[in-house]
Amino acid sequence: MNALTKEESLLLETYETAIETGIDSFLEVGNALARIRDGKLYRETHGTFADYVRERWNMSSSYAYRIMNMNEVVEDLLPIGDIPNEAQSRELGKLETPAERAEVWQEVIEETQGKPTAKAVKEAVEKRQIDTAETSRPQQSTSFDDDTCDLEDFIQRLQDCIDEEWQAGQLGRSQIVDGVYKAAVYAKGLK
Repeated sequence: MNALTKEESLLLETYETAIETGIDSFLEVGNALARIRDGKLYRETHGTFADYVRERWNMSSSYAYRIMNMNEVVEDLLPIGDIPNEAQSRELGKLETPAERAEVWQEVIEETQGKPTAKAVKEAVEKRQIDTAETSRPQQSTSFDDDTCDLEDFIQRLQDCIDEEWQAGQLGRSQIVDGVYKAAVYAKGLK
């Protein structure tokens, strides 16, 4: 383990206090966790950030990264003025770019007369992901021979494997759909 400087020790204490007192405020917690991770302020007592959050805060590293991701979503939307809550941010975090997040958030605010719900955000995000996936795909024949049917089975298994990461908020649905589609086109070209 590496020793912290006096300044880093003070920073760590400040950030940990924010986490302890603001554990319900995901914005403060996400910001503090990101600063601890980025500055490697955990290094005096823990070898990795994952060990630090698990042992110090009893949280999985995937949950810590989700909180930090939600924090980024909120920062992306600050210029709009309306700040999403944790559940809404989690859904918006599934979109790939800050511009997409802002557009979808603005649409949801308008559609719900300024009273957005996590459900409304989730539906808008899913619609955007489906629309994006459909418009980014070239039109292809839908007839398949037996070899391609095996490829379809492979794609389904691949989708099942990465579904867990998607549900954990690590990947956006459009990223997964596009990746699987590109793999299928590539594999079909190898036939």
